[in-house]
Amino acid sequence: MKDLVKFLILFISTFLVFSALAVANKSSKHWVVHESEAKTLKHPKGAMVKFLISSKVQHAKHGFMALLTLPPGGKVPEHRDPTEEYLYFLEGEGHIWINDQKFLVKKGHSVYMPANAKVKFEGAKKGPIKVLQFFAPPGPEVKYDLWK
Repeated sequence: MKDLVKFLILFISTFLVFSALAVANKSSKHWVVHESEAKTLKHPKGAMVKFLISSKVQHAKHGFMALLTLPPGGKVPEHRDPTEEYLYFLEGEGHIWINDQKFLVKKGHSVYMPANAKVKFEGAKKGPIKVLQFFAPPGPEVKYDLWK
């Protein structure tokens, strides 16, 4: 009887491990994403967002990451997001307002916006702006669903 119990425990354990690996391998193609493969949405005024890591594709539960591109002079209207937001400026420059404080931001700057902060952005007119954008946890990115 002991041998049968040991066999069943080993069999069930092996089955569970291989089942978990099979599920992981099915979705692992999305673990590494090149920006050229990312879901891309465009705003009528020229802005573009590329979903690099999202809850819909990678099933990310704790964050969202995108590449956001704004045309020269691009603006983000005043708004509040219910989660924290982080930005890293890859290209371009402009001004960001966080809770009515104005900051100059350009390539190399990182920005932290607390949950529910009042924010807006105005880009300089001399070139496009490229920013890595993160939400933690995910959620506010649903605003991009209105883009095409």
